[in-house]
Formats: sequence, structure tokens, C-alpha cells
Amino acid sequence: MVLIQELFTWKGQGKGPGTWNSKCYLQVFYNDGRVIAIASDLGPETGTSITNSAAALATMAFNYVELIRGRNLFSFFGNNPTEDRILSPSDFVWIERYPGGVYKDRPMDTFDLVSFEWNGKSFINPAWKPLQIETVERLIGEPIP
Repeated sequence: MVLIQELFTWKGQGKGPGTWNSKCYLQVFYNDGRVIAIASDLGPETGTSITNSAAALATMAFNYVELIRGRNLFSFFGNNPTEDRILSPSDFVWIERYPGGVYKDRPMDTFDLVSFEWNGKSFINPAWKPLQIETVERLIGEPIP
């Protein structure tokens, strides 16, 4: 089930001092007891890449999902409030997507599962594992929109 589909902005880091506005396309799904977030990179002219911001971006998205859910816009774990619970970092899956053609060296969509450690406040120490589109669609429970 799709929970969120929107342009997501953040202050990214780059070469040299300072920050600049960065953006990606964020899709958030709920399937099989987990929240799966797919961040799609929009290209080199859109600020810091999703890869260079992986831990910070995943943390922001995790907090954003909880904020929206806290405003009762949707419930992850059923319509019965006694079944609802706080989203655990272990129930949050982060996937990076580089759509085909956005970068010259990537003619086809590529996907990576990014795993993290949780330090109690944020995700840290990202590690990437390539995924096939079929695996991503199995994780989200539907074709990628």
C-alpha cells in the first residue's frame, strides 16, 4: 500500500563549506509489517545525491513518516488503535533508486537496499546491496509506480 509519494527536500552537504537545497522523489509503502521507503535520485542538478546523504536522508524520512502518522493521516499496523505502535527502525527499509537515464552511466533503473545501524536517534554506517526490480516489487507488494 502506498503511503507517501512526493518530492522530498533537505539541506545537503557538498564539496566545500555550507549546505544547499537538495531533493529526491520519496515513495513510502507499507507491506507485510514493514515500511519500505524508496528514494529516487533526480540527477546531478538537484543537490546532494541520495547516496552521499543516505544515513541523514533515511533518518529524516523515518522521522517524517512517524510525524505524518502521528497526525493520524494513516496507520501502519491496522485500523484497531490497540494494534498500532511506534515505527521501529528494524521495520523501516531504505532503498535507493537511480532511474535510468538520469545519469549517463546508468541507462537502466538501478536499486540498492541500504542497511544501517541505529544509534538511538539516527541511522548510521550505511551499507549497500544491489537489488533487482523484481525483488523491490516483492518488498513493496506491488509494481513500482
